[in-house]
Amino acid sequence: ASAAFEVLSAAFDFEYDTHETACDALEERLRRERDEVHGERLMSGAPDGETFRRATRFFGADAGVLTRLDLHGVGLSRIENLEACGNLKTLVLAFNEITKLENLESLTKLEHLDVSHNALRRIENLAGLSRLNAILLSDNKLFRLEDLNAMRAAASSLRELDLRANAMRENRAYAGLVLRRMTALQVLDGVKVTESDRRRAAASTTTLTAAMIKAHATLDE
Repeated sequence: ASAAFEVLSAAFDFEYDTHETACDALEERLRRERDEVHGERLMSGAPDGETFRRATRFFGADAGVLTRLDLHGVGLSRIENLEACGNLKTLVLAFNEITKLENLESLTKLEHLDVSHNALRRIENLAGLSRLNAILLSDNKLFRLEDLNAMRAAASSLRELDLRANAMRENRAYAGLVLRRMTALQVLDGVKVTESDRRRAAASTTTLTAAMIKAHATLDE
């Protein structure tokens, strides 16, 4: 029996100590894998607007202990019914049809938000998400550079930002503005941020200064 448990421990990546602890470890591993499979089946084929409700009903009282929720590619057009998931740290909503960032205010512990490959036109409603360290918004319809202000709550914690394949990146001020406002950023649009990038951003500022006023002012005679 011990030989069999040793084989199982190697296959399922848990440490074999005694029969009892091995059984517990194996049961826990199988439970996690079962929940993951059930979760995938739960989302498959759900009608629009029902997916989040199914998820929270499936987990029931345990929804409050969820730390990761992956709903990529399930045909969502809205973000809703996440009030019971207050401990989420990772939320993946990529490859859907979402048009608006909304109903995220209860996710105050969220660290990773992926809403890439959707139909967003604005970056908004992120004011309460001060723990975010990664925001992935590539392949949307974002074009307003001023929408970067919506991420100011996470400006000191944000480590990764991806806005590739959005019209706002065509603005010449884009990279400099992002790096000046998000000083902890380490990866921008899939590329590591270097110290020379930060220096260029600082040098490209268009903030009105006393020196600029003095240099360009004229006096009426």
